[in-house]
Amino acid sequence: MTPGFSVETTFYHATANAGRTVDFTRGGRIELGLDTVSNYFPVTPSYAFETPVVGGQLALGVTFLAGNYSSTVSATLVAPSGESLSVRAAI
Repeated sequence: MTPGFSVETTFYHATANAGRTVDFTRGGRIELGLDTVSNYFPVTPSYAFETPVVGGQLALGVTFLAGNYSSTVSATLVAPSGESLSVRAAI
């Protein structure tokens, strides 16, 4: 590394979802779902020393992380008659 201060930044974005449906032999079903979203912005300032330490170059850094994560869980119960009951919650 070049001796002195440096700053590294990155942006991380990820989404995921999963779902499952179970049908019953006499009609009706249960539908389950999970959706997630992640957004993170890590910032890493560091300093590299010019003077060798134990035969190598010493560099020190610390990472600060800012961002958010959200997930939503949903479930639906469908009766054989077609009527349904749904629940959705953000975690």
